[in-house]
Amino acid sequence: YEKYLEVIETGLPLCFEELVPESTVFGNRVLTLKAFKVDKGLGITFSDITEKRKVEEALRTSERLANKILQSSLNGLYIYDFDKGQNVFINSQYTHITGYTLEALNSLTPEEFAGLFHPNDLPRIFQHMEEMRMIEDGKANEIEYRFKNTNGEWVWCLSSDAVFQRTESGKVKQ
Repeated sequence: YEKYLEVIETGLPLCFEELVPESTVFGNRVLTLKAFKVDKGLGITFSDITEKRKVEEALRTSERLANKILQSSLNGLYIYDFDKGQNVFINSQYTHITGYTLEALNSLTPEEFAGLFHPNDLPRIFQHMEEMRMIEDGKANEIEYRFKNTNGEWVWCLSSDAVFQRTESGKVKQ
């Protein structure tokens, strides 16, 4: 009640969300209320945003699940962005296998990053990258190679790569 009087006294509008309990006629709804001064009185509008809040919560739940799956995977996962010329995502298992964080990898020059691949595997790596630019959606392209971890040891990797995202023109972006 006092916040509404303040709107009348100051002329400043008020907007807030209110959870309407199940025991009322509306029954367990989330409303956005807007109070504003009208002449010497008060105007109030409200919108039912219950469904919007449910969708937002479902999205947050889905994002938490996807993140948990990505971070719990026993496989190293990465997303390489062709436009940026670097990884834009790696999971914790990738870091565990290689020793590199995303920040550490992305601080490398393209030449330094290429130097992490065994010299005998580099021609196949470059060929694989070119093939990935042309691959169809839903298809995977595999390559086996050696990658130097942060301890300087060669780690054998088997990558199964697929398109994650395309540009508006249809080129492979990630």
